[in-house]
Amino acid sequence: MSWTDYAPDVFSARARIQERALREENQRKYEQKIAEQQVRNFDEKRDAVARQPKMLVGYHPNTNIMQIKSESSGGLLTCHYNPTQFIERYTAEWHHTEITGTGIAPIVFKFVKPREWEIKLLFNSLGEDSNTVRMPRDTVSDCINQLRSWFLPGGTGGGIGSRVGNVRPPVLYVYLINEKFRCCLTGLSLTYLAIDPNSGVPTRALADTVFTEFLESPIP
Repeated sequence: MSWTDYAPDVFSARARIQERALREENQRKYEQKIAEQQVRNFDEKRDAVARQPKMLVGYHPNTNIMQIKSESSGGLLTCHYNPTQFIERYTAEWHHTEITGTGIAPIVFKFVKPREWEIKLLFNSLGEDSNTVRMPRDTVSDCINQLRSWFLPGGTGGGIGSRVGNVRPPVLYVYLINEKFRCCLTGLSLTYLAIDPNSGVPTRALADTVFTEFLESPIP
C-alpha cells in the first residue's frame, strides 16, 4: 500500500484535531467574556452602592445623629453618637392546643408582637472628641436624666408609684437609619464608665435601651 492509501485518514484526523482546537478556543473566549461581564456587573453594583446615601449606623459625632423625641411634651434628646449596631427584634405569639393521649399538640399562630429595638447608647464628655464636636451637646447627666424621666415619668423610683393607673411613660419617636420609629422606652440599664472625682457627676456612661413599638389599639 502506498502513502496515498492513508492520506484520507491523515487528513480526517488533522481536521478533527483542528476542529477540536477551534471549539476549545471558542469555549475559552466565551468563558473569558462571561468572566469579564461578571466583573463589570460587580463594579456596577459596587458603584451603585457607593452612590447610595450612607446609613446612619456608626460613630459620626453630631452628623445626622440619632435623636429621640417625646410626642407629647416635645422633649428632645440628641445622642452623642450613633450606635455602632442595634438589634431589631420580632416575636410571634403561638397558642398550644391541649390534647389528650399521646399525639403531638399543634400550635396555632395568634399574632406578631410589637417589634423592639435594642440599642446601646454611649454618652461621653471626657477626652477623645468631647472638645471637638461640631455643635454643643447636652452633658452626660442631662442625657441620662432625660432617658430616666421617659422611663419613670412619675419620679426616679419604681415600684408601686409606677404601676398601671399612674403616669404612663410617654410615646417617643426614635430617628435612626432614615426611619421614624414610634415607640415607648420599655427597658433601661445604665452603666457609668467614668465619674468626675471633684464634682461626682458622670462623664461617660453607656445606656442599654429597649424601645417597643407603640400601637394605638390593643392586640386581641
